[in-house]
Amino acid sequence: AQALQLGEPIPDIDVVSMMGPKLKRIKSDYVCLIFAHPDSKHCIDALNQFQEADNAMRGRVSVVIITYTKRDYDNPLLAFVDRNTTLAFDNRRHTFRNFGIDYVPFSVIYCHKHRETLWFGTLASLDKATLEQVINNHKHL
Repeated sequence: AQALQLGEPIPDIDVVSMMGPKLKRIKSDYVCLIFAHPDSKHCIDALNQFQEADNAMRGRVSVVIITYTKRDYDNPLLAFVDRNTTLAFDNRRHTFRNFGIDYVPFSVIYCHKHRETLWFGTLASLDKATLEQVINNHKHL
């Protein structure tokens, strides 16, 4: 993700959120974007592993899974949609390009109010402790 720098504004997000909370209605202080592909077993496994962190931080961090394929109802990513998680479609791959995403699953945490990049890396490296540390460190700034 060469387009990202910690402490800098996130790039533009150009997606359609059709399943889960609409992006405009997110009220949490922090958002975790997860770039994923529904046909990747590695992505699905990483999302399953991430569920513990997601459940622990529910209400403090909203999750947006971004993909560019399979808008249909047999999309395996739908299993992760709930009141805290949105599935969004990057129809023209603008958001993937804006963020410089070349491989998935990749995640980005940002401050919703200031659109400031707080953390980015592989989803496999984003566990509960890391997520809590990112949020707690930002609150002290």
